[in-house]
Amino acid sequence: MRDIEFRGKNIATRKWKYGSLLKTKHISTGQDLYKIISYEPGNETDVIPETVGQFTGLTDKNGVKVFEGDIVLYKGMNCLVRWDTEKSGYFIGEEKYWMMNDTTIEVIGNIHDNPELLKECNPNETKT
Repeated sequence: MRDIEFRGKNIATRKWKYGSLLKTKHISTGQDLYKIISYEPGNETDVIPETVGQFTGLTDKNGVKVFEGDIVLYKGMNCLVRWDTEKSGYFIGEEKYWMMNDTTIEVIGNIHDNPELLKECNPNETKT
């Protein structure tokens, strides 16, 4: 069974938080609110919605967990890891990615902290 884990950047501190995702609506405005509930009791953090990404169930050549929105070095290019709803799968660049552990990729950053790493990729890959 694979781990279901999310990450998102804390609204106040801009630091990454990891855990379960809770999506709610603001009572007055109806705006979507996202919270990461980490594994320590009582640790619930409001996160920036655009930064929320799910763990793919995959690790890179160094054993680092791969999340949606990560930028990986793959076949000599920096490429974005993304979920494609229409094709039902995770993609690196234009290739469907399915291997549980891969010795050919390396997480080198993410789209939120290091967008400049995608300058050598296809412009269509920058969409999350």
